[in-house]
Amino acid sequence: MPPELGTPLGAAPLSTRSAVWHVSGSRDDVVLKLALPDGTGPANPVYWAREVKAYESDVPHDVYAEHGLRPPRVLRTDHREDGSVALWLEYVRGIAGSTWDLHRWTRFAHRLGAAQARPRPYGPTWLYRRPPPVGPLAARVQGLPLVVCHLDLRPVDLIARDADVVVLDWSHAGYGLQGEDLAGLILANASRPELASAMDVELPAAYARGANITETDVRVAIAATAPAKYGREADEPTRRVLRTWLEGVASC
Repeated sequence: MPPELGTPLGAAPLSTRSAVWHVSGSRDDVVLKLALPDGTGPANPVYWAREVKAYESDVPHDVYAEHGLRPPRVLRTDHREDGSVALWLEYVRGIAGSTWDLHRWTRFAHRLGAAQARPRPYGPTWLYRRPPPVGPLAARVQGLPLVVCHLDLRPVDLIARDADVVVLDWSHAGYGLQGEDLAGLILANASRPELASAMDVELPAAYARGANITETDVRVAIAATAPAKYGREADEPTRRVLRTWLEGVASC
């Protein structure tokens, strides 16, 4: 632990899939994330250095902060001799997305739409450029604008604190369609049909109002992109929602 952040008193892993720890310090708690070189490049959706570059560039802050959405504060970045990078981030305390009610979800969706309202020309090469969607909706999304998206947004990535929402884990950030970030939030509650159904009704509409686009375009973006991201190893509740999305936009 860097001396300016205090003396480490203990650490606990925050993820079983990546090198992330909650470190208790003498001054405050912090989060340590290790980015480990693995040969992947920007064309890979899990490019090892993407989150480091996101924080160093301030792109998430520049795109989202105006609308009350922001990344966690970076306390220190250590580029190590072995090529790995240690990110020391603030430990965010607040109301976790996994506990939000429908009202809070609707407010968030409106903010997200406002933040993603302006199409973005291709810029930093580290942002992921996903291949165009394939399938029955491919032609319908060809003319839709691209915006800077999180691309792996889930309730565990969101913490409401005071007037803002802190958005965690920018390791998949890239260009996507307006509204597609909503899919992971709704599907995370697929096993709770009542909440998932209410979110499916309210969130696309709130996002569309924030982005000043049609709700149909939001729903087409969700239905066109979600199967490739969430359908491969999906359980039956998730597959049911994915089918409902495709059927719902087929007649629009």
